[in-house]
Amino acid sequence: DEVSGLYYLPAQGLTMQPTSTRPTGEEVAAAVALINRIIADFPFADDASSIANYFALLLTPVLRQAIDGCTPLALIDAPCPATGKTLLTDVFAIIATGRETSKMALPDDNTELNKIIGASLMAGKSVMSFDNVTGVIGYPALAAALTGMVFETRILGMSKNMEVPNRATWVANGNHMRPSGDMLRRCYWVRLNAKVTDPGERSVEFKIPRLTAWVAEHRGELLGALLV
Repeated sequence: DEVSGLYYLPAQGLTMQPTSTRPTGEEVAAAVALINRIIADFPFADDASSIANYFALLLTPVLRQAIDGCTPLALIDAPCPATGKTLLTDVFAIIATGRETSKMALPDDNTELNKIIGASLMAGKSVMSFDNVTGVIGYPALAAALTGMVFETRILGMSKNMEVPNRATWVANGNHMRPSGDMLRRCYWVRLNAKVTDPGERSVEFKIPRLTAWVAEHRGELLGALLV
């Protein structure tokens, strides 16, 4: 595309149906229903913020190239383990990229985090995902990455810096995450709460039993719904 400079190379096996430039109310309702189907088994804390914010996360990679600026960090949070945070992250990543997200830990050292972010952006990662984060989130390197269209970091093994474009979508999942200081303004919440002591022991009859495989198989339909 000459205007945007984007090059479209669809993943092998991905098929997309034509999308109406003026969707009808029925088409919008069907699109919302399809997205709601894949998230129906997750114990979202509420509709007003958590589900709405997950829709926002799903839409961010679709709209990212049209956003002239940075996007905030989605925090998929829960009060205890085995609530579905990583699975919910993987559903997002499969739709966005065609595969589950690579699991990156959020290091305690800011210098190390700076290197990880710089190397990942230089490799062209479109989704930056931190898994099983706990405690306070207040790293200067992460704050800089969430507010700058260009990220500067030191080249590994050399005494000079590099600048890389920052067009990624940012997400972290964990228990009791606590953004501090200016990070509060750079994050939004997707809260899960199963309201039981041990969510892993729940007896749940899943509407889509093998969810990640189903999402991968129907990725084209899900992307079409998001475009609508």
